[in-house]
Amino acid sequence: MARFSEEERVEVWDRWQAGDANRLIGRDLDAALYRIVLTRMSNHPETRHYVTRRRNQGRNTTEVMRSLKRYVARQVFKHLQMA
Repeated sequence: MARFSEEERVEVWDRWQAGDANRLIGRDLDAALYRIVLTRMSNHPETRHYVTRRRNQGRNTTEVMRSLKRYVARQVFKHLQMA
């Protein structure tokens, strides 16, 4: 989660096992973030306004989704730190 939110680095003890775990966690996390972003892009008025603004700046949908995923990941990471 820290890698996606770009908040902090996580120490790794065993590179081989950590790589496998990160890959599996990364896929699940990416899928969850993708679904959250799709839902926000279609239903959340502020996000729809953001998408329209970024599209008018010349960004494509993939680039807009990438920035929204980072934003959502940072929000989730902050909530996880508080828990």
